[in-house]
Parts: sequence; C-alpha cells; structure tokens
Amino acid sequence: MRELRVRAVSITRWATRPGDIRAADRRAALQIAAQHPHLLAVHPAYPLDELPSAISAARTSGTGTVLLKLT
Repeated sequence: MRELRVRAVSITRWATRPGDIRAADRRAALQIAAQHPHLLAVHPAYPLDELPSAISAARTSGTGTVLLKLT
C-alpha cells in the first residue's frame, strides 16, 4: 500500500524570524538540496481542474512530488 500525503508550505511567519535564523535555514536548505537532489524531484504542477491527471501522475511516477496549483 502506498502512502500518499497532502502538504502545504507557507513562509509567511518565517519571514518575521530573526535574520540569523533565516540565514541558518537557508544554509541548511541549500546543503540538503546539494546532498540529496532526489528529494526535490518535482513533476509539473497541475491546476486543480486537472486533479485526475495529478492523481494519475502520483500513482505512476515512482519518484518525485506532484504539485497542485490552487490559484
């Protein structure tokens, strides 16, 4: 059985964090991206009206993230 997740990311509050914390977060994110690029594999984003296609891609892709555009 596959595990499917719905996630969202917001950086609104992050932008109000102290500069040293944001800088450390950026360094950590760049290090992760450089060392583990497979974690960032992304399919093209699908508009919400193409939800069946996004679901199909998530079921058959094997790797990567399928994104939905909500706007």
